[in-house]
Amino acid sequence: MRIVWIFALAATAAFALPPERLTATELPKGAITLDGKPVFLIVKVADKKVVSFAPATEKAANLIVRFAQHDKEATLIVFESKLAIDIKLDLYLSKDRERFVYTSSCPLAAGKSLFENWPYFVPFVVVSAIRPSPAGAHTCE
Repeated sequence: MRIVWIFALAATAAFALPPERLTATELPKGAITLDGKPVFLIVKVADKKVVSFAPATEKAANLIVRFAQHDKEATLIVFESKLAIDIKLDLYLSKDRERFVYTSSCPLAAGKSLFENWPYFVPFVVVSAIRPSPAGAHTCE
């Protein structure tokens, strides 16, 4: 069972879920892999819509993703947002960087942090489909 701690609740809504299992070649274009080092991203927003996201320097980043715990006991990821909008994203977990399993993320409120936790070691986490979190929704699905 995945345990999730949220420092700030945000909104989410129903959306078309991606396939539950993917191979590395099937991952969404532009997906970013978290493999131990922090990932610094610049997320461009126009008219309250995410238009792109790409790697950035730590100083320029408005979204930071990092492992807070990454060992045999558990995997804990921290998402830190400097964005002015609430966001949602897709996560894919992998033990071998070849096969990936989709998992939902919780909403990440503007300017807040979010923790996602799994009670086992996850060597690789892929982040994709960063998008606004629809107003009024409150689930991690």
